[in-house]
Amino acid sequence: MVQGTSKPSKPAIVVIPGGACPVVFYNDLVSSLIKHGHEAETHNLRSYTDDPKGTEPLGLADDAAYLHEKIEALADQGKDVVVVGHSYGGLVTTDAAHGLSKTERARAGKRGGIVRIIYLTCIVGAVGSSSAETCAGRLPEFSFMVPADENPNFLQQAPEKSAPIAFSDLPLEQGQLWVSKMWYHSVRSFTDKIQHASYLQNPVTWILCTKDELLTPSFQRGCIEFIEQEKGEKIDVVELEVGHCPNVSATELTAKTIVEAVERNA
Repeated sequence: MVQGTSKPSKPAIVVIPGGACPVVFYNDLVSSLIKHGHEAETHNLRSYTDDPKGTEPLGLADDAAYLHEKIEALADQGKDVVVVGHSYGGLVTTDAAHGLSKTERARAGKRGGIVRIIYLTCIVGAVGSSSAETCAGRLPEFSFMVPADENPNFLQQAPEKSAPIAFSDLPLEQGQLWVSKMWYHSVRSFTDKIQHASYLQNPVTWILCTKDELLTPSFQRGCIEFIEQEKGEKIDVVELEVGHCPNVSATELTAKTIVEAVERNA
């Protein structure tokens, strides 16, 4: 976990990682957000591990419950909170944010709460559906993830396939280095059902990564249209000419975009 404190007047930012990506993928982004004057933090998900041997796989609900606690702890201190979800972390964000919007908490006589959800090239689907169902027919098969030899309940990356897709805007060698830092991700997290639609209770920004070869621009636009249909209104959309992991390939630009989205919609 990386955590820092700055001026209390600005919202705290919680960055929720994508699948198989431990906090090392987000530490620089969090540090940059702190430099911009925000308290910021990130936490490893419960659904991945660096050692799958004999490990019981946890899923989406476990991720959401864990991050719900982290967000609620900030809200209970009276802080406004912005939640940034990345990739699979969009699913976690949507479920973890349930009941924590500033508006909902105010009705219950509580201070603080979520003031904005920011989806950074994410998976967002209907309540009752899974990640696998949301992506089916809309994206190529994720052939870069294969069952782990140590435990088939977890998936591992095939480096020769993963790097050119997940890190398409980095030199191949750098992409492969990042792939080597990825952990094993549980299979069940992609089949667990989405429980909540927190985008309905919270203002939303979508950072659309136009060079993303994993969650393609057309897939992202479909998710945006889905949210707008559910909310009955347009959401804030920002386009960046970056790949799937701008948290490492364009860290400062990503931090600046997040901060500007917060300030623009304050």
